[in-house]
Amino acid sequence: QTGLPQYAWGMPPSGAFVSFIGDNTIFQFQPYTAKNALILSSDTGLTSGTLTLVTPVIYSSLAILANSANGTNQTGTLKFNFNDGSSYVTTFYAPDWIGGTANVAWFGPGQINLTNGVDSNGLVNPRFYQSTINLTALLGATNKPLTSITFGKSQAASTAIYAVSGLLARS
Repeated sequence: QTGLPQYAWGMPPSGAFVSFIGDNTIFQFQPYTAKNALILSSDTGLTSGTLTLVTPVIYSSLAILANSANGTNQTGTLKFNFNDGSSYVTTFYAPDWIGGTANVAWFGPGQINLTNGVDSNGLVNPRFYQSTINLTALLGATNKPLTSITFGKSQAASTAIYAVSGLLARS
């Protein structure tokens, strides 16, 4: 985490941060001590995963925090499922976690080799990317309460989804 001895970089200690994109999106990572991301890869056996909301609500926009490893395509499928049984399919941005430049929401937590404890990336990598989907613009008057979001894997060795941040629609 940021501020540990010998490291000026790292993950935010609280898990919360404001995206570098500049749109004031706040992301909150799950605790670092447990499984805290949806990993779509041959290692997990998953090509998709669904986040189910406890209470369906109408969102004006949603921001997705994701990245991939060894990818040839920078997008994954994204399916919004609504309370009336309808859905809307689009894509989210998940480029390779090393070296991308567009839509970088957070970068530089380092990459520790678990065998020798050495940080191989330091101040610039890995990178986390933000995709913001404006549901109000896409759906207009047909926007309705969202019940779940299904994420699909990009054409990469693995795709990781770390957080979703939503802006509620005005009533």
